[in-house]
Amino acid sequence: MLRETLPLELFSYVGLNYVDALIRPKVTYDFSDSFSVLLGSNIFVGDERGMFGRYDDNSMIYTKIKYSF
Repeated sequence: MLRETLPLELFSYVGLNYVDALIRPKVTYDFSDSFSVLLGSNIFVGDERGMFGRYDDNSMIYTKIKYSF
């Protein structure tokens, strides 16, 4: 998107036994070849008996600023 300066990612793990999931969206914006900013999240959803649903209170967002020279 935007002439390859805005890559979007969506990755997830899905537990089939208890219908739970870990969803990991990520957006990166490349200001130039040497400077980029990343915004991502780990979202836990589903039944608390499942492998991912038990961590529902641990969902988070994160950011990364990268400068290369």
